[in-house]
Parts: sequence; C-alpha cells; structure tokens
Amino acid sequence: MAQKAIREADGKRMMARLLGDYIKGYKLDDKYVTVGPDTDLKKLPNKYKWLKKERLVVKPDQLIKRRGKSKLLLLNATWNQAEKWLKQRVNKKLTVGKTTGVLTHFIVEPFIKHADKDEYYVALRHAQAALDADPGQVVAWLRFFLRCLVRQIEVLGRKLETERLMAPLAPLGEALLEIVREHGRVTVRDAVRITGANRNTVKDHLRRLVADGILAARGRGRGTWDEAS
Repeated sequence: MAQKAIREADGKRMMARLLGDYIKGYKLDDKYVTVGPDTDLKKLPNKYKWLKKERLVVKPDQLIKRRGKSKLLLLNATWNQAEKWLKQRVNKKLTVGKTTGVLTHFIVEPFIKHADKDEYYVALRHAQAALDADPGQVVAWLRFFLRCLVRQIEVLGRKLETERLMAPLAPLGEALLEIVREHGRVTVRDAVRITGANRNTVKDHLRRLVADGILAARGRGRGTWDEAS
C-alpha cells in the first residue's frame, strides 16, 4: 500500500472533514492553521476569527521528538503571545539534541484543557509505549505524577481546614462562647466559676478558640481575657 507523509495540520483537517461521514452525529471543528515561512501573521486573525477568541496551542508541524522538553510547545496562549513566539522561531535555525536544522512549518490550534486524571493516563500510556526507545519519558511522567500529587495534597489540606473550622464545638466551647455573647468577654476565672469545669480544661478550650480565630486574646498575665475576634 502506497504511503505519503503529510503534515499534522493536514491530517487533522482531513479528520475534521471526513469523520462525520463515518461516525453519525460526530462533528470536529476545522480549527487548524498552518504557519510557514511565507505566512503573513498579521492577516491570519482576519481569516481565522477564532484565533483572537480562544486560547491557543502552537508547535512545529515537523517530525520532532519531545517538543515540550525542547521548549517548542506554547500552551494556553493568546494570539498576541502566539504571534510573538512564532516570529522568534519560524524559518530560524535550531538545534534539538544533536540535530541542527531550520523550522519552517508550525501548527496553531485551540487549547483544550484536560482534567488531571485524563492527563495522568495519557502521560502514563505514552511513557509505557516509549519506554524501550526513550526511557526519559518515564521521568517526564513521574514529574507529572508528582505535580498532580502535590496539587491533591494542597486541595486535601484546604478541605481538612474547612471541615475543622466548620466542625461543631465541644459543649464547653459553646458554653465559653455563650459567656462572651452575654458579657462581651471571658476570663479563665469567670469561666471556671460559671461552668464548673476544671481550670486547665477551660484554658485549653480558650487556647483552641483563639487558635481557630473565633476568639482574640487580650491583656497580659493574670489580667488576660478573651473576646470575640
């Protein structure tokens, strides 16, 4: 069977045009722009209105491995950012690894944001498929995995903090707040007298209420008291 190499942009345009003939109800927008040495970047937004309405991805439309690692991938960019990035690279000599050549063609397309879990599995499968030929892909996946893990830890930390602040107070804590609502403030001595609780227990509850930002400590030494923050 005869084969002919085509550019990524041409392949995606063919898919956008033909997929609907084979998959009923499926529609893929033809939003793929080829940029070459003779392309007038200033005229592109007039021809392709969506360039200034959407975030963009820009990359070489040539057979280059690991475009991201070689800093040949622009993500989530505006058209102004994309235009500047292209001017610095189109028809310019560049060295990737041990190969030096000229980048003549680029592709511009809409940026599609993926959920972390989707990117995780895409990165993992790519690393598995390229393991023998390019072990470095596993390192790239591990870095991605660790970034996701850090984000999840941060989200969990915020969730636990929210739950801690929203958790119901212990009965003694509620009693202490009631004293503050009635008298405007509370001292350890008054709290012990009114509630009948152990002095150290009262002090511990007051410290927690202050740490949680519910009460504010005032005064010094034996003259300290707590009031609403």
